[in-house]
Amino acid sequence: MVDLGGYIIILINHNDKIKLYGSPADNADTLEVADEILQVNGSTLENASQSEVIQYIYQCIESRTICLRVRRRSGNKMGKCF
Repeated sequence: MVDLGGYIIILINHNDKIKLYGSPADNADTLEVADEILQVNGSTLENASQSEVIQYIYQCIESRTICLRVRRRSGNKMGKCF
């Protein structure tokens, strides 16, 4: 087994887009396949364990606020928070 050094969250891949049904991102079409999530709600989870990441995502869902900072697959520029 190869450690990929991160986590992959698969939602729905349709026309090279990730769909988050029922969320603002669903309407905005802002995430693309292979975008790298750098921060969630201002927190970097780079050294977090899988269970810590899952727990943090659940906390974000409960707060009903999720702000993602991403690096686009097309370059190294850090994207806007959305």
